[in-house]
Amino acid sequence: MKNYRDSGIRAAWTLREPRVFGRSRLAAALLTAALAAGASAAAALPAYAVSPEFARSAEEWAALQDNRMEYWEIEGLIQEYNPTVQQNQYEYVKFRRDYGDTKDDVSGEYRRLADEIRSNIDYGFSEDDMMYATYAMQAVMAEMTAKQLDTQADNNLEDSEIRRLTYEMAEKALAQTAQNNFIGLHSAELGVRQAELKQQLSERNLAAAQAQAAVGAGTQIQVLNARQALQDAEAAVITAGNTETTTKQKLQIMLGWKADSLPEIGEAPALDLTRIDSMDPAADLPQALENNYTLRINKKKLQNATSETDVKTLQSTIADNEARIASSLQNVYLNVAAAKNTYLFQQSNAALTAQTAAQTAQRYSLGTASLLEYETAQNGAEQAQIALKQSEYALLQAMNNYEWAVKGLAAAAAG
Repeated sequence: MKNYRDSGIRAAWTLREPRVFGRSRLAAALLTAALAAGASAAAALPAYAVSPEFARSAEEWAALQDNRMEYWEIEGLIQEYNPTVQQNQYEYVKFRRDYGDTKDDVSGEYRRLADEIRSNIDYGFSEDDMMYATYAMQAVMAEMTAKQLDTQADNNLEDSEIRRLTYEMAEKALAQTAQNNFIGLHSAELGVRQAELKQQLSERNLAAAQAQAAVGAGTQIQVLNARQALQDAEAAVITAGNTETTTKQKLQIMLGWKADSLPEIGEAPALDLTRIDSMDPAADLPQALENNYTLRINKKKLQNATSETDVKTLQSTIADNEARIASSLQNVYLNVAAAKNTYLFQQSNAALTAQTAAQTAQRYSLGTASLLEYETAQNGAEQAQIALKQSEYALLQAMNNYEWAVKGLAAAAAG
């Protein structure tokens, strides 16, 4: 998808029409007024798309503006409708307007503000004045503020490019999180079903324990244990439902819907194990280093640094960043390998459990297996299929994390 950008950031002042179906968007007039007044953007208010109409095709806008959430749309939805991204777009435009583009522009503005504060300090008060203490405190505070601004000017390494990279990193991290949450939502839905299956099995076990106790073949302790297991299973159903609801609400808000909206949710992406074949931490490291946002920001700061202390500190920081990126890339690759092994194990387990369920069903039809044995086997087979699908989703998330690490999000700073 092509995006119209101003030095890499979309023109935040150009807003599209609000979305329908319960989407909440930031009113254009409010943002225009905030830009003119220099006020803080009202990120909590309804939001509009950031990019102008010509930034995307009509088909792309139609897909982003319908009431259906698709995995492949997530990056676009984050770019256009995420409240944090919109706030950052506004802040970037405001930063360039107020401070300029270069490090010297920014430092110069700090010094100008310091001079302006000093020129406005009023020392025309006497000790006899009733408000002497107040006026004196105001003058001292103003002098301190001006001094702090001078210090900021001396120590400043920031420019608009660093701001842009910082905000772009935040946008990409939100996209990664949203993609994982989208997959996680599908896993959470299965978690509800899995909890319900465990509850059903606990109900049957309790009924069986009560029947055995009634004829003297079981004890009350067994009944109490079965009842406790059922209560735990019922609580797990509630917890699973809450997890699904919370995950869905968070995802909707991230992508521009209201928390109580009812968008259609598309399917999770299909698992393609060939993606793993192309993953190689050693071969991918140069690209991961080149793309890494933290490293790029620190290298830009190094370009802006003039003092020997700043230069040495940043050189050390950059070397540490590079080592951490290599370690991070290796770790996320190991996570992919572990998730793949779990997926392959769950495949085997699901096949074996399905075979056991089929054999138990046959025995039940012949009268050599009880109803409880039959129901337990069928329940276990369905749970195994759910575990397989959830392991698939976990593998998708691990693969996603590796690819984002290569694209610039490998952990580079000390945790």
